[in-house]
Amino acid sequence: MPMNKVIYKGFCIDKTDHGYRVCLLSNPNKHTHLKNLQPAYRLIDNVLSKRIPRRCGFYYIESHARLSDDEKYIKKINDYITTKQNKGKKPNYYNPSRKHAGGIL
Repeated sequence: MPMNKVIYKGFCIDKTDHGYRVCLLSNPNKHTHLKNLQPAYRLIDNVLSKRIPRRCGFYYIESHARLSDDEKYIKKINDYITTKQNKGKKPNYYNPSRKHAGGIL
């Protein structure tokens, strides 16, 4: 008989049709959905210790902000996301001596 609900460190992990739903026991409206169980446990541990994972996608990082109650931690996550999104973006190169291209390469 499979377990449909797991209580872990003040969070509830529910089995859904397409994965798992992680929510706070104190506030069920604060929740996120994940496909696998192991990242759900890691997410809860990160939120409780206020760590930000470095090698993962934006959705997983945003899930940390969704489950946290700490405004300082949420702001830190949002700053990290904007920094990660802006990294590697270069402004368009303008060469004023090229007349045929209109100055834009």
